[in-house]
This record gives sequence, C-alpha cells and structure tokens, in this order.
Amino acid sequence: MVRRLICVPIIHQEADLGSLSEALQKAYIAQYGLKQWRQHLRTVDALWQQIRERIFNLGLDFRRVKLYQDGLPAAGDPLAIIRTLAERRSQNYQLLLDLVAAGSQVVGTEDPSLLLEEYHQLKTGLRAYPNNPAARKATRAQAKWRKAR
Repeated sequence: MVRRLICVPIIHQEADLGSLSEALQKAYIAQYGLKQWRQHLRTVDALWQQIRERIFNLGLDFRRVKLYQDGLPAAGDPLAIIRTLAERRSQNYQLLLDLVAAGSQVVGTEDPSLLLEEYHQLKTGLRAYPNNPAARKATRAQAKWRKAR
C-alpha cells in the first residue's frame, strides 16, 4: 500500500475567524483600502473553488483518507467545530464536511491550550493595531518568538 500526503494551502475566510473577523477586516481595510479588501475576498473565494475541484478530481477512495486540519483541536469533537464553521459559510470547513460525508476521517492537529493562547494574542494585537505602531511591532515580535518556541 502506497501512502500519499496531499498538502492543501489554507487561506482563511471571514467565517473561519469568528469574533476576530471584524477587527481583521478593519485592519486590512485601514492598511490596503476597501477595494483591495473586496478583491482579496474574491481571490480567496476563487481559490477555495479550485481547491474543491482539484480534490474531488483526484480520484481518491475517500474512505481511506485522513484529513489533518490546521487549527483544529486534537481534543473534543472535531466534527462539531467543522459543522459550526461550515454553517457560517466557510468553504474550508464545508469541504471538510463534504469529505467526511464521502468517508474521510478528520484528525485534530492542535493543542487546545496553544490555540487559546494564539487567539488571545491575536485579539490583543488587533486592539492595538490601528492606532499604535509600537504596539504592532511588539505584537509581531512576540508572535515570532512564540512561533519559534
């Protein structure tokens, strides 16, 4: 039996970001403008359509496929999270739900405590982002240090 690893690039949509969505949108628009934000949304949408098509055109036996989703806790019920985000119109999680329906198995990949830590760090950084260049720099430096750790 030959195993294959297929890596799929993940670009998060607003639906994936939960309570951080609005703050991230504001920060993006503040830096790049509304026109670029709308173009970004169209580009991400088109990317997810291409990813979906390519995966389903691979001819895989989905009953033998394991899905390792970045950012999905390794504890608890991953399908509950997937369903919730799919209902919010996340193409990433809708694709996972469709692959599970086709027989694939989802495997969580992240330590829940580290996910919470990352969430709080992002939330803190976003609050400082629009108005304080020094805070932005400190937040980026802290994120780089934590990632290396």
